[in-house]
Amino acid sequence: KILNQSKKMIAEVGARRIKDGTTILTHCHSSTVNSIFKKAKDEKKRFKVICTETRPRFQGRITAKELIKIGIETTIIIDSATRFFMNQVDFIYVGADAITSEGNIVNKIGTSLIALAAKEARTPFYVVTELLKFSPHTLYGDYEKIEERNMDEVWKERPKKLNIRNPAFDITRRDYIHGIICEEGIISPHIITEVIRRRYPWIYEID
Repeated sequence: KILNQSKKMIAEVGARRIKDGTTILTHCHSSTVNSIFKKAKDEKKRFKVICTETRPRFQGRITAKELIKIGIETTIIIDSATRFFMNQVDFIYVGADAITSEGNIVNKIGTSLIALAAKEARTPFYVVTELLKFSPHTLYGDYEKIEERNMDEVWKERPKKLNIRNPAFDITRRDYIHGIICEEGIISPHIITEVIRRRYPWIYEID
């Protein structure tokens, strides 16, 4: 119930940023990000979305299919073309798998590269997430663990003795985040612990 309420509030906040003629870039697949796009579409706004493929599992195709289905003009690009298109977008919306106590975010691999390109291009980079993604363990010195997935996802019939690394996530530093769009509105990542303490104080009661 809390998550549904949060997603509804986030959709309203995020949709306000979208105007007629806006172009947004997104990475991977986030139901919360897509709820913003759906809300803006329901408000009869005319805008475009650029999705990355999000290799190696192509989650960007899930996003693209959902957006096409509801009538949003959508373009898919290969991940390495992100910088090429950066100056053609007004801002970026990405989701988050976790938020750390420092205000950094853990998300699908490639997110940090997009944030770096956005910083260089002076394109606003927004993280769209429920505050319940906050990881209280990071307050006590723990790092978020980065999962490494099966090599077959990258190259199933690879040459023998070839090493392949396939991390599923990376960490984007708060300095590259324009704002976190959440149920509290649009907040600075620098004040994440204060906002969490005010809204969900029980999160700090960890084992």
